[in-house]
Amino acid sequence: MKFSFRIATVLTVCYIGLPSLLTSEDVRILKEDEVVEAEITEAKEIIHEQKFEPFNQTNPHQDSYCPKAVCNNSPLCQPCKKRFLFIVATGRSGSTTLLHMLNYLPNVRLSGENHNELFIASNLQKNLQSNGQFESDKRNSGDAWIHNAIPTQALACPMQQIMSTINPPPHELLMELNQPGNPSYEDYEASLIIGAKMIRIQEGDWDAMTAVAYFKENFPCSRFIVNYRSDTDGQVKSELKAGWNSVETTRSATLNQYNQFLLKFAELMGPKTAQVVDMNEWVKDVSILNDVVKWLGFKGCRYKALLHENHDGYGRDNTVLDLGPQCQYPHD
Repeated sequence: MKFSFRIATVLTVCYIGLPSLLTSEDVRILKEDEVVEAEITEAKEIIHEQKFEPFNQTNPHQDSYCPKAVCNNSPLCQPCKKRFLFIVATGRSGSTTLLHMLNYLPNVRLSGENHNELFIASNLQKNLQSNGQFESDKRNSGDAWIHNAIPTQALACPMQQIMSTINPPPHELLMELNQPGNPSYEDYEASLIIGAKMIRIQEGDWDAMTAVAYFKENFPCSRFIVNYRSDTDGQVKSELKAGWNSVETTRSATLNQYNQFLLKFAELMGPKTAQVVDMNEWVKDVSILNDVVKWLGFKGCRYKALLHENHDGYGRDNTVLDLGPQCQYPHD
């Protein structure tokens, strides 16, 4: 409901206590206006109904980036406040090219490899939860394991902080954040989509279902670009050319197993959360990547050409991409 200035003023008087804002004539008119009095009562009821609850399931991005995310908010953690984007792939499948192309999008900051750090982080969480002493929302009053109740999904924020810490804003920007008149670090990070490209999640000691469960709980407001290379024989040749001397004779079969993990991961995530792309297709048709950009929610952004990172081994492509003057992410 949109309230008139007069009603808003009365609410200010009611809650802040500034009677000097109204003249005696204003007071007389308001007292005689039964319609306004009724609207004031209704406004107070709405304010009461919308009272902040410290434990809630509000999803700030329900209408845009992560409509199906489960968000168990508490004073310790609001797991859906930050948005994440991950490129999950195998090596020598064009993932670095995707990384640099996606970093041209506004409000996006993706980092490169992290040596499967999030799988390692999942083991920290698994260790804590393995003996039943740290069940969510359960206070442990025993002498040796005593601790207060840990709110459901509160461990998501330490997991997310690992990602934020190894992919921070530029140092020059960190110097400006939290300064008077500038955004706080937390508000700035919440305005972006951050993440990384990872080529090792399929090498961890977990199956696709376990990996999906970990990301849904700890990075609930995320999307995944699942990139693979269907021509695994060509992928093996690329690995050898890049100096991967440890490539075994059965490497193509191993890559096929990795691809099955990634495709199952995408299937379990669902089409609103994960998009599958095949390098052997998008290198010939840039419109496939433009469809991905549209799926992510960007407007007016269009790639006209591809980068080619890691060509001839690890060569860089210094081409500057222009996604168009109207390129934007229209969601806060």
